[in-house]
Amino acid sequence: MKKHGIYIVKGKKTQTKKIYNNGYLLVRYFYQPHSLSFKNKMVNDMNQHFCGGWGLNDIDLSNEALLKRVLEGKKPLGIVTEWKKKDLQKYHEKIDTQKYDLGIFEIEKTGAYYLAVAPKGKIKDHFDLETLKNDYHDNGFDIDISDVGERSISYYFDDWDAQDGGKIQLWLTGLLLGYPIENTISLYKGGIR
Repeated sequence: MKKHGIYIVKGKKTQTKKIYNNGYLLVRYFYQPHSLSFKNKMVNDMNQHFCGGWGLNDIDLSNEALLKRVLEGKKPLGIVTEWKKKDLQKYHEKIDTQKYDLGIFEIEKTGAYYLAVAPKGKIKDHFDLETLKNDYHDNGFDIDISDVGERSISYYFDDWDAQDGGKIQLWLTGLLLGYPIENTISLYKGGIR
């Protein structure tokens, strides 16, 4: 049987997470900690599939599925992209603006548009930042959470991607997009292949 999905290989000091799609290895995350204290339902492996670099064939990676994850509390920040600004209206209509912040932005490089959506409230109300900070510290990285907690997720709507020339740090991009913390730690350690 072909490997499909997420496989964890435990080593003495670290673990490696491997993602397979119908027998093909998509990505490996080396140097991950065996366990982390930080837990949050909006930070999970499923969100990594929406990174745009890869995904499993049997997972719905549509804009609708991404928006649904945010509205169900399974992803903190959703970025829904369309070529035409007017095509974002159908997603906008599904969002309760009493509970969620949203914004529409142009992607200068491509001319496309994106709708950013996230639950209202301060980041510190959504995430245990002290535990997150301790987990990063225990893995050799000190992160500065001092200004982050008082901000809303929507504060980052126009600058959420550290790898796209953003001013924010990788750990914060990972947190905002709901990527597994161990995957971001692997990225910091140069362990993604």
